[in-house]
Amino acid sequence: MPLSIPQNLLVYQALRLQWTDNLKKGPIHLSPLKQILRVFIVTGLLTLPIDQWTKDFAREQYLIHEDTADTTIYQGRRDELLAKKFGDNWLTVNLTYVRNHGASWGVMKDLSEDFRRPVLILMGLVLTAAFLWAAVRFQLAGLNNSATALTLLSAGAVGNFLDRIRLGYVVDLVTIRSGLAGHTWSLPAFNVADIIIVLGLFYLLTTIVLSSNQKN
Repeated sequence: MPLSIPQNLLVYQALRLQWTDNLKKGPIHLSPLKQILRVFIVTGLLTLPIDQWTKDFAREQYLIHEDTADTTIYQGRRDELLAKKFGDNWLTVNLTYVRNHGASWGVMKDLSEDFRRPVLILMGLVLTAAFLWAAVRFQLAGLNNSATALTLLSAGAVGNFLDRIRLGYVVDLVTIRSGLAGHTWSLPAFNVADIIIVLGLFYLLTTIVLSSNQKN
């Protein structure tokens, strides 16, 4: 039998008082798995839509031609977003459209589609699961910062993982080239998901260095 309105109010009041008492006692501690999943979901909700939208934007704005039968045949253009000169040195940042059919830096891109795609999808699943498992282990050990860093790595990997499932390749949209000391340097094309992965890796390395310095 459903509760009456006064009874509902009493239940609500009791729950509110219980919540207030818990807050007075101190912060509510979630289990390590729940904490990791919370960071993973929040990071994903914040970054995944941006990552996918920017990739769709790059396709609409910078893809000139493509072969619908062969995804490796396409032509993209680029726009100069930033150009700076520092004496004889220079730096350019470009927006473009690049397809990466392989892993990082184009590894495995020359393998056949029937072999490469399922292998890369499986690798994405394994790596994401491994990062999350390691994050939970770090959380259990009290290494919260390292756990958060691994969770960022996992959330970033999901963006490129979805590309491989949906398209069969990863869309990159930013290139950076520079001229320093008479040499020309260029970074592999990257996207928002890659930025999240790099931030997570940098955060992880920073926490490791800081923790080792504290021990010394």
